[in-house]
Amino acid sequence: MKPSYSKSSLEPVAVTRVSDSTLRVEFEEPAESMYYAAGISYVVASDVMRIVIDRCPITGECTTMLRRHIVPGPPKPATQEIPLLAPRVVMVFADGEEQIFP
Repeated sequence: MKPSYSKSSLEPVAVTRVSDSTLRVEFEEPAESMYYAAGISYVVASDVMRIVIDRCPITGECTTMLRRHIVPGPPKPATQEIPLLAPRVVMVFADGEEQIFP
């Protein structure tokens, strides 16, 4: 898990509990010409699930655990559903981390 995006480049980040086992994460997708926010990867240790937004080139190899479905159209917040695997969820940024759930 190597974070590429700073906190300010993804803000605002909003998290909604969809079910007992699923969260919806919404974030602002940075405008880039050669890369995109491809999905989310995570690590669970103890009672904390750490997630990171994976940055991938628009062509070539891309490794992400949960690939995001991208819908063409006007700009809007990126949305990704993730499994809820621990009581606390922390988003990891290139410049730090922040608890986003609960």
